[in-house]
Amino acid sequence: MDLLSLPDDALLAVLAFLPSRELLSLRVLCRRLRDICLHPDLWRRRALGHLGNLDENDYEQEQGLLRAVLRLVPCLGRLIGYVDDFEFMASMVPTTSCVISELKLGIYGDGDSTTNVLHTVHSLGGLKTLDVHLDVGSMTTCSEILNAIYSLKGLRELKIVLGASPTFLLGPCPRPCLSLEVEPSLTKLCFVESLFDIRPDEGSEPFLISFLETHAATLEEVELRGVTDEIVLSLLGKLPNLRSLACFPVPGIMDFVRQSSQLRSVSIHALREVPSAALQALTESRTASLLKTLHLGCSMYGPDLMAVAGCLPRFPVLRELLLNAFPSDDFLRALTPTSAPRLTRLSLRCDKKCLHAWLHDIRIQDLLQRNPRLHLQRCNSTRDEFYEFYKEDAYFEVINCDCSFCEKEKSRGRRSWFSLHRRTADCPPGCLQVVQLPCSSALPADSSNQQ
Repeated sequence: MDLLSLPDDALLAVLAFLPSRELLSLRVLCRRLRDICLHPDLWRRRALGHLGNLDENDYEQEQGLLRAVLRLVPCLGRLIGYVDDFEFMASMVPTTSCVISELKLGIYGDGDSTTNVLHTVHSLGGLKTLDVHLDVGSMTTCSEILNAIYSLKGLRELKIVLGASPTFLLGPCPRPCLSLEVEPSLTKLCFVESLFDIRPDEGSEPFLISFLETHAATLEEVELRGVTDEIVLSLLGKLPNLRSLACFPVPGIMDFVRQSSQLRSVSIHALREVPSAALQALTESRTASLLKTLHLGCSMYGPDLMAVAGCLPRFPVLRELLLNAFPSDDFLRALTPTSAPRLTRLSLRCDKKCLHAWLHDIRIQDLLQRNPRLHLQRCNSTRDEFYEFYKEDAYFEVINCDCSFCEKEKSRGRRSWFSLHRRTADCPPGCLQVVQLPCSSALPADSSNQQ
């Protein structure tokens, strides 16, 4: 049997392992490979970009690859890079039909070519997700870019991160062009103010207000970090389909959480520890009995962790708990099928250099044995979105251990979930089974839950 004797489905499965450059090289060998190497299934989940950290020779090669992809392939899952890397795209509009589903742009300096790039990608059709890190020096330029983003039709997910430039920390906010007519389409909106300083409250955030008002009928997930404006917070109650909220624990938002009966996911981000008032608001909320995901993205210690553990019985259907904390022994012992009966995903910080050693620590083994349905993940404390711009996973922390297990985990480029049971259809993507050690003091896990 040779490669071409495989049926199309099997051949596509094999070719999916090839890098993009090799796929384009392979297509010149014969007519069948010419067609199948450009099959949409091979490209709709691929990501290209990451040009910013390359030397001159590699940069030219990767940009040449990107030009070839845009000219030849029918679609691309994700395009990532600084806006200056894609200035050439405006000239390719007549020669490309490559539909890009997700665009992630870093916009710094003058950002002159930004609007051209945005409209070029959008004009190809199919752009559903836009992630923009904006740090320009001119308020006029900032306004033009935000107006261009606001005018894009059909977006489903939008993330805007405003940098630490004095442009964003001082002076009036840019104003949206009110003459633009935009149909509601966004289901997810993330708006992040400077991660280094919370902006002084100098009036409303006009663009954020426009996004919330325009897409009120369709928004399901909202993330607001660094935003404290009361007008913005008052608009949260006018989003009928809101199910997921990520925010700073400011009083206005906590009042909304306490009154809400529709939230299924809540993420609290804080510069320091989570205030006790935030936990109290969560437990008192009318949505507590329906909450499925809780993320506390701030440093936490023993007493804070035990406060969280004490709240768990108030969330009877909680499935996912993400904590930026090193787990104490008391906290790990407090996690049981009784206190958290539906919990299947837990993210914690690793207190050992070696991930492999952490997973085989007697405390972790006991936790997994007492909770046979649980999946454990290594959390990361990194919150600098600009530093993490080129990482596929903004929370993937560098593993310092060089053992074979940790090296393999680093090579995956994503954080795995670990459990004591074999992977099933209910497991999260990337679930790996951990060997159960006989030295654990925990009771044996129920064999009926291990397949």
